[in-house]
Amino acid sequence: MTVTPPDLSRFKDPATGGTPFLRAFLIALLVLLPVKLAFSAAFPGREIASIRSWYEAKRERLAALPRPRVVLAGGSATYFGLDAGWLSRTLDRPVMNFGLHAGMGAITNLRLAVDASAPGDTVVWSPEYDTLLERSLDTDLSSGLRLAIGDLSVIAPSTMLQVLTMPTGLTAGFGMRRHGPYSVSVMTAHGDVGIARPHQMTAEKLCFATTAESINEEILRQARTMAETARVRLILRPGQFPDLPCNDGVEKLAADMLAEAARLGIETIGNAASARVPVDWYYDTTYHLTEKGAEAQSERLAPLLEQALGRS
Repeated sequence: MTVTPPDLSRFKDPATGGTPFLRAFLIALLVLLPVKLAFSAAFPGREIASIRSWYEAKRERLAALPRPRVVLAGGSATYFGLDAGWLSRTLDRPVMNFGLHAGMGAITNLRLAVDASAPGDTVVWSPEYDTLLERSLDTDLSSGLRLAIGDLSVIAPSTMLQVLTMPTGLTAGFGMRRHGPYSVSVMTAHGDVGIARPHQMTAEKLCFATTAESINEEILRQARTMAETARVRLILRPGQFPDLPCNDGVEKLAADMLAEAARLGIETIGNAASARVPVDWYYDTTYHLTEKGAEAQSERLAPLLEQALGRS
């Protein structure tokens, strides 16, 4: 049996050979896409609104602490990996956990923490290693995020696109569970995770995918300049990673990061080997620690930080 294809010639445009439908679709796309982007920027949806409330809560809690303060900066490895409340009591000085989200990039996380700080504060930066690689996004998205958080009545096209093209997964988990770890309602006065975090990760899920890529020197240079301009003291610290043979490459990245930072004149504390932590300290990802893990990491950090602060 032979099937005769339908005759589409009456739908074709004799001048272009294309169909009016396709042309209409492309025209509509070109017209409606800018409208959609403008609407999304002017009226942020659930994701941007969740980031706004999260960031504003961090700023408010930091502002409530007396100066000078120690500000822990980074992504969720900082948020889940350190206990600022415990450090505050131990060091007898105000410490704030300003850990945000690795998906925002190393520079954006640091910029937001530095901007919320005041001259004389000490910012302890623990960037996730994959945000420092040569392929990593080193664009500062914080200006776009701050504008989205603030007055949205006027947004420049470049800023609008900056906000809307943040890395995929940036807002994963934000605002999705009312009392989940990313909920403002469970954030402590020192910015820590205020809920139970039982050990859930198995060893086979805790291997980082590492490459032979090198640390992006420009990101560290931007960080140094940022701190100098804001007149805050910047200390770079290696973040934790699971103590498994499969993560030997991560230890090398940590060592390279510290060496490059020292070469650029950035103050550092800790070492790559001491950043290894037991597998049973992990909560739900390769970055997130349980309460036990966060307190143990803080116990490791306290004497190093006390010594560094004594030198100031």
